[in-house]
Amino acid sequence: MILWWPPACGGGTGSGNTWPADNQVKLGVTWLENHVPHTGTYVPGFQVQNKSFVPLPDVSGALLDWFQSMAFVVLTKSVVNFQNVETKTQTSFRGIWQPFNAQQLRMKPEGERAWRWFMLHADTSLELFPDDVVIYNSLQYRVMEKNDYLHYGYREYHLVEDFTGSGP
Repeated sequence: MILWWPPACGGGTGSGNTWPADNQVKLGVTWLENHVPHTGTYVPGFQVQNKSFVPLPDVSGALLDWFQSMAFVVLTKSVVNFQNVETKTQTSFRGIWQPFNAQQLRMKPEGERAWRWFMLHADTSLELFPDDVVIYNSLQYRVMEKNDYLHYGYREYHLVEDFTGSGP
């Protein structure tokens, strides 16, 4: 991908305009500076220190102070001898449970805004997938979204209250 950086948009020299440095442009993006090609060296998610890449900080230590001990019952269904069998598995982990705020709910489709949505930040020992069903505080919830922030030491899940007995 080649980008042209016109002087009117901050590129070029003179009049206080400057070209971006190679480490300010995403890796693999190229541009022409006075007809000379340049390629970006910036890697999102990494910091350059002493010309070597250092991974992002693991914030799980700080999160552990915020997290509390939690336990879910994970429901799984399977077919055994032509019969539906529901298996309940207890799992313990550390995390924080919080409701969606008003802005997050406004972003949901209109029919889903009245449902009870929650966000779960959990340590990496909890492994859930979208459409998994869990029981927490005697209520059933369905996992709708999973965001891995393993570089930071945690996972984020979006869950919605599921109708009792709907199963996975």
